[in-house]
Amino acid sequence: MSSPRLGRVSFINCNPLYDGLENGPYQTSAVIKAHPPSQLNRMLVEGELDITPVSSIAYARHKEICVALPDLSISADGEVMSVLLVSKIPITKLGGQTIALTPYSATSIVLLKILLQKYLGLSATYVARKAGQDPLADAAAGLIIGDEALLYRPQPGYYVYDLAAEWKKHTGHAMVFALWVARREFAGAHPDHVSAILSDITNSRSWGESHQTQVIRRAQQDTGLGYHLLERYFKLLQFNLTARHQAGLLHFYRSAWEIGLLPEPVNLEIWREPGVPLYTQQSHRRRAAYS
Repeated sequence: MSSPRLGRVSFINCNPLYDGLENGPYQTSAVIKAHPPSQLNRMLVEGELDITPVSSIAYARHKEICVALPDLSISADGEVMSVLLVSKIPITKLGGQTIALTPYSATSIVLLKILLQKYLGLSATYVARKAGQDPLADAAAGLIIGDEALLYRPQPGYYVYDLAAEWKKHTGHAMVFALWVARREFAGAHPDHVSAILSDITNSRSWGESHQTQVIRRAQQDTGLGYHLLERYFKLLQFNLTARHQAGLLHFYRSAWEIGLLPEPVNLEIWREPGVPLYTQQSHRRRAAYS
């Protein structure tokens, strides 16, 4: 077969995982394709990628075509700095107001709707924002993510809410924003490639952990942000998928189902080496209170 196609989020939140492959001692047989999360989601569905990070809600919506890879995610257990709701008014007064949504992500949009509807009892009007458009140009509030959020400087008097911190406050759970997945047909036909690429990424992650200065310096070059801000940011990000992360993810899926953003509760199916059965972490079904 031709070289496997490996996705990469085109934000600096992936640098600690990929710098070892792109600027360090490791190599991969895969061709790396960097795009925003929403485009990676589409490319997975359309068969343009074999292995890729995707928005965690994209896994739930397309689980029939992909399987999650073990111990890889982009997560935060509290503040994350790069998933923000910026508002002209307090969040508790956003009922009936217009909120502009990021064009770059799907999970953060669902997270925002869960926080407002389930935990604050608010109903808002949501509008799509074009790439590069001022997130508050025609709205009371705007959702911004990734490098854009890190670079955004709100006007004096604006309210800024870190949605991972809000999720932690209301649920006590870590928030899993992205998972690495393999297309089922690819994993079935080429388990050796899945195993090798998984090893490539985890080795690169270990290199990033031990070469944080290099990772931060590259992020400085990419964004122009200060060293200490980036150092703090990378300390907040988590890149594994422990039982604690899985519990938070399943709570996110149940919450999305309860307010009608998923048609059913979702189980997390995790790929294992050939000969080892797939591992399934189940979400407990319960009656939806917010249909």
